[in-house]
Amino acid sequence: HLRREDARDVFEEAIDDFGEVLARNPASLDARSNRGVAWTRFAEAQGRQHIDPRPSFRQAVADYDEIIRTTPSHTQAWLHRALARIVIGDANKVVGEDPGPPWEEALGDLAHVEELEPANWRARATRGLLLQKQGKTEEAIRAYEEALRISPGQPAVKAQLDALRKK
Repeated sequence: HLRREDARDVFEEAIDDFGEVLARNPASLDARSNRGVAWTRFAEAQGRQHIDPRPSFRQAVADYDEIIRTTPSHTQAWLHRALARIVIGDANKVVGEDPGPPWEEALGDLAHVEELEPANWRARATRGLLLQKQGKTEEAIRAYEEALRISPGQPAVKAQLDALRKK
């Protein structure tokens, strides 16, 4: 296992490496997507060290923004951007700021994923999680049910749904 500081160093190095690839080939979707993932992992490592992860998550969002600008049908970019925005909203809430704007943007991203790829169970499960965070229990239950209709073998989604129904 990597120590926390080592994990941050690994992700920083990956961010730099993907940045170098993008400097040579700005159109590389793989490099931009992987850098977005690296920014996300770096932000997660920062959060574990009690460092505000929002600036790093915003860097991930910027990479996903660029992918979506050039390739609007890239469902993974829409989904990953939604996930980053959810965490930005969570972090806002922790420090007493309004989580609403990033969460609403995430719902818009998830709607795009569902439009582009109607059988994407992850988008519906993620929407369920976000609606649950917003206290919209009935809507969250419906989203989890939709996810399970598409992909019934998802134990984490089933567990979330069962937990909500017991409330």
